Amino acid sequence: MDKNPVMLTVIIVTFNQKDYIAKALDSVLEQETEYLYQIWLCDDCSTDGTLLICEEYAKRYPDKIKLFAQPQNTFSDPRKVFHGHVAIKNVNTKYWCCLDGDDAWCDPQKIQIALSVLENNPEYVTFAHDTLCVDVENKTKRSQVHEIHRIEIQNPLVFENAPYLHTSARVHRSVIKYSKKSKIHGDIYLFYSYLDKGPLYYYDKIMSVYNITGRGTWSGLSVAVIERLAVIDNYQLNKYFNCRYDEYFTRRARNPKTLLMLKRIISKKLAWEIWFFLKFVENVFVNFKSKIFRITGKK
Repeated sequence: MDKNPVMLTVIIVTFNQKDYIAKALDSVLEQETEYLYQIWLCDDCSTDGTLLICEEYAKRYPDKIKLFAQPQNTFSDPRKVFHGHVAIKNVNTKYWCCLDGDDAWCDPQKIQIALSVLENNPEYVTFAHDTLCVDVENKTKRSQVHEIHRIEIQNPLVFENAPYLHTSARVHRSVIKYSKKSKIHGDIYLFYSYLDKGPLYYYDKIMSVYNITGRGTWSGLSVAVIERLAVIDNYQLNKYFNCRYDEYFTRRARNPKTLLMLKRIISKKLAWEIWFFLKFVENVFVNFKSKIFRITGKK
């Protein structure tokens, strides 16, 4: 039996991020830790030179980096399973984490601290920390926890009181076993799925950077689309967990007065279905109204 097994898999997913991917890789390779880790570098058919940089790093660090280069883009093709999710399903180490190719870690002790906490506290399923959110275009920097969420966090963080913490900040214990047929939803589902399995340990220090470039799958969305997706996420997550955390998702719902009224009259599940339908109709009406105003020139 190997006395020094690889303890952590770092999944780096990248697509057309040639200006950022080297920084992301360096931030992992520069970690000062006694724990062995591996990097699964997943390029989703980049066309801007990102793959060439990935290939160079894979050749320089063959003992650390395994490159998975997709011949076709998997994120935009509904017929294909997103290769980042394929990587998560195949993790065979005790711990794993994800890092987007345009983000980076900013503390060389991150792995050492994260794995030491999880090794010494087996009751915790996830380790996470604060993240510096950098708006590249507007040149602003904000702490996700203290300036965006504006909260102080005390451990342990459980499902009902945990704010969303960025992908780059989290290290998960491999407590969920996925089969080849398992469907993995987006990152927010991963966040809550692991909270459902046990508490999160929060370390109050900025140890990663989230670059808001305006070109990412999330940062490139408009405010209206983000708000619409938040409604969908609350509805679908509550359904996904079979209403076990109904109060939590009700608090997160935008303008929940109608939802609360419906729940006093009918069952929780039916109330959510009707509320979501009404939100959908409202959204269609607002979009139609804005289009008419643009055509007629009215405000």
